[in-house]
Amino acid sequence: ATTEIYPLSLHDALPISGELPSDLKDRPADADLADLADRGHLMKRMEQSIQRVKDESNDADSLKDNADDVLHEITLLAALSRIITSPSYDSADDQEYLKYSSDIIQAVFESATAISDDQFDRFRDARQRIQSRCDECHKVFR
Repeated sequence: ATTEIYPLSLHDALPISGELPSDLKDRPADADLADLADRGHLMKRMEQSIQRVKDESNDADSLKDNADDVLHEITLLAALSRIITSPSYDSADDQEYLKYSSDIIQAVFESATAISDDQFDRFRDARQRIQSRCDECHKVFR
């Protein structure tokens, strides 16, 4: 099965106003995201999100206390997982790479559902799947 990922451009990332930030005004609106956002930096931010999620969800009580922060970080993780599959990035046409990203996004949705359902064990399993898919991807594509 083919994992279909739609191309993203700078236009897709514009704020609601439709105006480019002043430091990007010299860039065309159809500039590739890879020209604007280095994948290495995006990966570092993804790693920070994963660590923050781990730090704030050690057990059911800490997850409950930090649910909003955890949801913020996993949502950001899903968005960044999607962004790094933009065709302008290396490996974005590789089905295995796309599958890793898709699996991470799926595990994020499962994490969010588990938080909503107050199911810590399901959340922990999905959180571990996110980490393992990242680790497996790095073995192949780093």
